[in-house]
Amino acid sequence: MLIDRYEGEKGIEMDFFGKPARFPIGPVHLARMTGAVIVPAFVVANKSGGYEAIVDSIVDLQFSNDREKDIRVNTEKLVSILEKYI
Repeated sequence: MLIDRYEGEKGIEMDFFGKPARFPIGPVHLARMTGAVIVPAFVVANKSGGYEAIVDSIVDLQFSNDREKDIRVNTEKLVSILEKYI
């Protein structure tokens, strides 16, 4: 599932490089409902002009009885990882 696409009013607003941006809640919502893990993966340009696939570690998601809090806290983790690779 993509986390770096514009979500309009459907997404959750997060701080992204110091500015507000909306991100989808689907990945966290699905993980919360099913127990699935989230493994970030990226394709990035390398110094030789080619591309490299990177698979990061499983994200340490935290869940409670508060759905809205869980979505916010865990989406923040995903956005932080995205910022790291950008």
